[in-house]
Amino acid sequence: MRILRVLLFSAVAVASISGAALAQSPYTFIPIANLSDYGGYFEPATITNADDALFAPALLTGGEGVLLWHHGTITRIAQGGQPTFDNGLCYPPTMPSDCPVCGFTYSPVQMNDHGDAAFVMSRDGINNDPSPDGIDVGVYRYNRRTGVVPVMLPGMSAPDGGIFWGSWHFVSVPNNGEVYFTGMACTTATVSYSSVACPEGPGVLALGAYKADPRGNISALVKPGDAAPGGSYFDFANQPIRE
Repeated sequence: MRILRVLLFSAVAVASISGAALAQSPYTFIPIANLSDYGGYFEPATITNADDALFAPALLTGGEGVLLWHHGTITRIAQGGQPTFDNGLCYPPTMPSDCPVCGFTYSPVQMNDHGDAAFVMSRDGINNDPSPDGIDVGVYRYNRRTGVVPVMLPGMSAPDGGIFWGSWHFVSVPNNGEVYFTGMACTTATVSYSSVACPEGPGVLALGAYKADPRGNISALVKPGDAAPGGSYFDFANQPIRE
């Protein structure tokens, strides 16, 4: 969890400052998670102004999870190895064996000051990495009132036709509750980076940047093939971040 590592490094730096300067420090350091309780690493995380920490560790049971630290209590929002239900949500209840199974988070996970979280997670289980990278990966939002709600699931209709096939790293959820994410869709536009044929229909798989409003309505920010300034076109759009 890189943000927390930065804080720990800062603590070491503060300790080397004079006692007078240390006494004036406004910072208090609180342990949130111990690496020994998890599977060997933490992925990039979010710390909010409300003192919540959302992080994505490797799990001892396999795969990765999305965990929320709130006032000393850790809640597992989603975790690898758990069956998915209700069209792709990651939860513990036992479901039929043919249900998709959550696997790995596509970090970083994000959270805003109102308690809305957003994360991206694979749906092929803990023993499979999606190939190509990002296929069959879903985007989700969470808050304490609604629990986990899907934002984009593979098979959903994409704006301007076609369907979504997956997602990729990076998601953002500003305080207005919108979710910005990368979407994988098929395009017949000439793209310089992709050579992966569309699983169904003409074209290749490509990445675009999308926005979902709080009601779940998805719109495209920019897609491969969209006109770009200067008479060219966009051929790779991803990692939309809004602060």
